[in-house]
Amino acid sequence: MKYAKKLLIIDHHPYKKDLNTKKISEKMGSELIEEAVDFIKSLSRSDRVALLYHRDGDGICSAFLIHKILDTLKIPILYRRACGSLVEYKANQIPDNITTIVSCDLPLDRKIDESKIDYCVHLNSRFLNIKNPFHYSATVLAYDIFDKFANLYEDLKSYDWALLGCLCDCKDESQHESIREVVASYTIEKARKFEDIITLCGRSFDANLVLEAMLFSRNLDEIIQGENLFSHVILKEYKAMAKIRSKIIKDVEESIKTERPIGNVKSIIVNQIQGNKKAILCELKSCRKFLSEVADEVSDGRKGDFICIFEFGEVGDLKFRCIGGEFKVNEIAAQIAKLFGGEGGGHREAAGAEIKADETSKQRIIEEILKLLESCRK
Repeated sequence: MKYAKKLLIIDHHPYKKDLNTKKISEKMGSELIEEAVDFIKSLSRSDRVALLYHRDGDGICSAFLIHKILDTLKIPILYRRACGSLVEYKANQIPDNITTIVSCDLPLDRKIDESKIDYCVHLNSRFLNIKNPFHYSATVLAYDIFDKFANLYEDLKSYDWALLGCLCDCKDESQHESIREVVASYTIEKARKFEDIITLCGRSFDANLVLEAMLFSRNLDEIIQGENLFSHVILKEYKAMAKIRSKIIKDVEESIKTERPIGNVKSIIVNQIQGNKKAILCELKSCRKFLSEVADEVSDGRKGDFICIFEFGEVGDLKFRCIGGEFKVNEIAAQIAKLFGGEGGGHREAAGAEIKADETSKQRIIEEILKLLESCRK
């Protein structure tokens, strides 16, 4: 395949510092946002764009905002794909005639062959000189670009509700002024319902269909009430999957309480790690597409506890959480991926890894995770 000549990466993940700096934008702060805006403005109708995005709410909503900009500019998107992680990313699946790749909430710099690109703009929250870059999600970064175009194209402003998708990565909506303003335009209940629908359906059903439903929706209510064909399908699936998720979470909570596997739980380890804080490692069976959802729910209300929800099948899939605690779970995820082969990373408080491992490796992986708890403190 002929790799795209231009690359725009919108995400918060650690930057691959060994890339050829002559090909990477070196702007910082607001100048970097302007660089990303100029990147999109430089595209013409003869460009052929591939849009890649993470399949959680943050990835889907950041992709939606970029999609709307490109649609307004009449820039053709010829290829669109959601990935659960970089493990799923395959460069050879991108058509040969693609000239530009836009990547949302995926650290594509770890995968690119820099000899095959002419230039890359990496809009990364760590380059914006902000107080807490780890909560400045891909959707907020995409909205910074979107807002510039909305000032030029009035019709775009009616889609600001997509910013609410960042709530899956920004648990505290007060982290960013734009989020506060958009939430205030609706209600926090509607905002949370929207975020839950797109995140659960994106992770556990079909992220491409979720994005399609958003593109066909004129407002937030069309999504959360299923008022068009696509959103109706999404809402129906959401209700069914929410019931399954509740049952799994109930099994996990009971297993943690009794320290023995129940229902969907295959194995459970609960260790005291410091004071009244715990390390909880829970293995599920036949529940892989719900791992992130379960990890989010189990960590909610367990401030400071280390949570690992995992399952082994064709690959080892692990989700790490530590809300308001002292463990940098993105570093733990990266180290586990490095030790066992695969990809790992994310936020300080929420991360994941997909590794080359199976049931025979489980004990060693658990031992390594428990070791890393000592070295990966905040």
